[in-house]
Amino acid sequence: MGTRATYKMKSEDGLEVVIYQHWDNYPTGASRSFYKALNFNLGVNRYGQNVPYILAENFIRANEDARLTQSHEIHGDTEYRYDLEKNHLKAWRLSDYGSNDWELFYNGDLDEFISKNDKLVREYDKEMHQVIDPTPSEQYAQN
Repeated sequence: MGTRATYKMKSEDGLEVVIYQHWDNYPTGASRSFYKALNFNLGVNRYGQNVPYILAENFIRANEDARLTQSHEIHGDTEYRYDLEKNHLKAWRLSDYGSNDWELFYNGDLDEFISKNDKLVREYDKEMHQVIDPTPSEQYAQN
């Protein structure tokens, strides 16, 4: 069963890009999608900074079911909405299916949102055969 969401990314100059994704958009799945986009090989502008519309392009390239859409509101069946401006994320969930009442459940740094779901992100790293730095507790266990 799909857990649908829209992701709006806004640049400093006011450009907004909205993406619809059908599968796995509960908070841990969204963290994984953001992580995949942030670690995709593209997306660094000539000044070496990630910008939201480049992140949006990476999001679509890194997440195979992600598609451009017009707005959050055009999809009447989404359960989550994510708004990203710079590195600040606001995450909303539908309070009752069939209603139009949205509950803010996260308001903070994107990196913190991802790190709250560290286990899933680390599983993705292992799937992709990427090298990951051990957490401090893992470093101590190895000594």
